[in-house]
Amino acid sequence: MKGHCVSPVSQLSVSLTAVVIATAVVESRDDHDRRPPEGCGVIFELEFLRYGKRDNRPVKIARMMEIASDVEALKARVRRLPGTLAWPEGAEAVRILDRAGHELETWRWREDDA
Repeated sequence: MKGHCVSPVSQLSVSLTAVVIATAVVESRDDHDRRPPEGCGVIFELEFLRYGKRDNRPVKIARMMEIASDVEALKARVRRLPGTLAWPEGAEAVRILDRAGHELETWRWREDDA
């Protein structure tokens, strides 16, 4: 009995297709409107943080990948997240990372920002 050989390229294609399908299922209607035109965006990672009551150290409670035209556009979007379904319960701040994982900025939400 011969084995079936699948090239790495076709495996990647299948994996990317699964990710796109899975993402499309959980996207809301306004998520589509937030994305820049295809090929015009940069991938950023958002880490949602809460701070320890005793030591005030940040603890990552959620993460999300975002595509934005630049970091300023992403920061404007992040400031509108509190109070929406995209803002995880208990989050107090967002750390913005570039694609390489370098921290660009941490924004801490306060009640007076609402």
